[in-house]
Amino acid sequence: MKLAEQETVKNNYKGLSCAYRSGDIINIARYYGKLRFLIGECRATNLAFQVQAAKLELESRQWVEVFPSSFGAFAYLTTSRYGKMRLFQAIERNNALVAERMVLKSKRIRKQDEAPQVGADSSTVEA
Repeated sequence: MKLAEQETVKNNYKGLSCAYRSGDIINIARYYGKLRFLIGECRATNLAFQVQAAKLELESRQWVEVFPSSFGAFAYLTTSRYGKMRLFQAIERNNALVAERMVLKSKRIRKQDEAPQVGADSSTVEA
């Protein structure tokens, strides 16, 4: 197979990406064959997987916009490359706030000696 001078990896990658987004099987095979000839089977396969992952990422982002409260949106937001570990970070923030409240609460010492016998009007002192 002989390719023209303008047949570069960049042009063929763009063509493969456009063909994959449109679902055109003939052009997918054509551009994949050209990439295989230019850079080899292994690298061409890696580029094809990259195109597929990019399309999946785009579809997932569109799914979040349409159905923001669905489980699919939740799964995307917690595992996506851009919102990676979003849920985990929210849980850590919440745990930090709870721990801070516990520290502040433990610093307050109740004056048991000065509390009245009834126990209703006991006061707290900051340590």
